[in-house]
Amino acid sequence: MKRTALFLAGILAISSLSGCGAKNSASDSSEPFEGKYVVTADYVKENLDDIIIVDARGEDEAKKGTVKGAVATTWQYLANCEDGEAGDANWGCILDTKRLSERLGELGLAKDKEIVLFSNAEKGWGEDGRIAWELIAAGYEDVKIVDGGIKALKAAGVETVKGAAEPKPVSVEIDSIDETHVINTDELKEIYDDCKIVDTRTDKEYNGKTMYGEANGGHLPGAIQIRYTDLFNSDSTLKSNEDFKRVYTKRKSYANRELVMYIAKNGTDTKRLGVSVSKKVGNSIVRHRLARLVREAFRLNTSHIPDGIDVVVVVKAGLRDKGYAETSNSMIHLLKLHKIYIA
Repeated sequence: MKRTALFLAGILAISSLSGCGAKNSASDSSEPFEGKYVVTADYVKENLDDIIIVDARGEDEAKKGTVKGAVATTWQYLANCEDGEAGDANWGCILDTKRLSERLGELGLAKDKEIVLFSNAEKGWGEDGRIAWELIAAGYEDVKIVDGGIKALKAAGVETVKGAAEPKPVSVEIDSIDETHVINTDELKEIYDDCKIVDTRTDKEYNGKTMYGEANGGHLPGAIQIRYTDLFNSDSTLKSNEDFKRVYTKRKSYANRELVMYIAKNGTDTKRLGVSVSKKVGNSIVRHRLARLVREAFRLNTSHIPDGIDVVVVVKAGLRDKGYAETSNSMIHLLKLHKIYIA
């Protein structure tokens, strides 16, 4: 069964951000990001003798230049990626405890040491964050990634060489994999209406373009888009904690027994509606009827909604036995909670 990793806010930001950089037109944060899993390049420089530094870009990239003393690996080396291809059942899932123990030991990643990972903050794919998650799931308690990646390390004057260091094997024993932050597809379907799904990809991917061999384009119904680039400064370091809060609160939602509603400014002089009804709510006939109810409720209340607003409504099972009046009342309730309802 294919499994999908759902990172908590901190890990989500770390995995998608510190390794995947892009220029951001927004003003830069004046304060550095502070978090449990993030350290600065200066911290690495001051503590090199006491940490295990890992180049998450892999050996090929390390040959072009890496931190002196860093061992190199990839997240795929710690996952089921050797057989099959992306999309196959279990492809990309973390290894079983026996093989994972062996490979972590070969890399010299002792569980009682502080592990610090870095990637390429401008051209990477979040490899450092993915490995950080794998290590945390395996029971490692002191795992960090470098804010700004290899670029920040070079700027801080950390010594670099061409080629990774030879690992010093140690004994590693992984007893179990913590799946607290993992959910499989079937499990997600069961609780879908109670979840907030966050899509951190680019606009092109979110809107349907298949760029990397995906079977289908687009996004999950009701998914909130928070681009990973929205959380970067122009130098590819993470924005401040306050800026993080601003990015996430812009996508605030409210819900009642019938509907979940998201509101966002659309930069136009029109108001727009998006409706999502999952298969869990009912068959196609039921879903179409409920979508019509929501659209009609929106139409009836359009004069009470300001221009320049996108309203995204996710229908819950509680709407199945309701009519136009109840749907309209439910929508008005949520518009008022969002404080955009014009009386």
